[in-house]
Amino acid sequence: TIAEKSQIGIWEWESENQKAQWNSILENQLGITESIQPEDFYSYWKSCLHPEDKHGVYEKMQHFTFSNAVLLEYEYRIIRKNGSVLR
Repeated sequence: TIAEKSQIGIWEWESENQKAQWNSILENQLGITESIQPEDFYSYWKSCLHPEDKHGVYEKMQHFTFSNAVLLEYEYRIIRKNGSVLR
């Protein structure tokens, strides 16, 4: 409910099976269609990252992958299918 009220797009990545789950808000934010399969999400998500934020996002993801942390929260810009930037 909080994510919905505040319009926060959320996704989870299951590294064991290389699949993702996401909420409907992220669908709208990224322009995800039904043709995007859970196993294709990560590549699709990377293609939506703002060019100026990609390095920082990749760095945070790399650090998270090799740490003992169980949660990663990071704010970055995305580019929607219509070309507008959303924070």
